[in-house]
Amino acid sequence: MPASNKPKKVQIPLEIFHKIIAFMECCDTSDCDPNFKQLYRDIFSCLIDKRDSMELRESYSKVVFAKDEGQKKEALTVYLEQKELNQL
Repeated sequence: MPASNKPKKVQIPLEIFHKIIAFMECCDTSDCDPNFKQLYRDIFSCLIDKRDSMELRESYSKVVFAKDEGQKKEALTVYLEQKELNQL
């Protein structure tokens, strides 16, 4: 089989994922080396992007699995608002 160039991924419990983000939000890197600060920003940014992506996926699933047109319309409104916010 040919070697895959796709990056490998890991799975962690959602609770731990949210705790990591909460922990990083509290970290003060003001006295840290500039290289460390950049690494911190890069990692934190990736985690926030992943969180936003997961939330958007969850919102979309509510549109797909809505029980009636009223719920579907409401879920679609929420989804589109979230999607717009994520693009800013």
